[in-house]
Amino acid sequence: MTYFLIHTDQNYLPYAKRCIRSLQKHSAYKPILYGYGEDFSGDAELQGVGVRETPRTTTSLSRIDACNARLKSCVHALEKNPEDVFIFIDADMFAIQDIDFFIDQHLARLSDHP
Repeated sequence: MTYFLIHTDQNYLPYAKRCIRSLQKHSAYKPILYGYGEDFSGDAELQGVGVRETPRTTTSLSRIDACNARLKSCVHALEKNPEDVFIFIDADMFAIQDIDFFIDQHLARLSDHP
């Protein structure tokens, strides 16, 4: 299966929700939301979305820590389901019509991907 990975904290959660709504409208691929030190599993707007938490190892909000957390979410997803394909998308992005066709075209060009 193919999934979209979205990583956010409380401050960017509204953007992530908008991103998820656009993905649900324009894509058959399922979104998985990773909260940066946050557990959003109780959020009613995220029902039907895979919600996981990336533990925050520091209280720092530096760019390096944020990138590290994003990488951890990608590694976690691959460890949990190594046979699946994961596409990381920033929380402030949104999907367009035919996004699945666009992604499928490019995935088909890869000879070996995790």
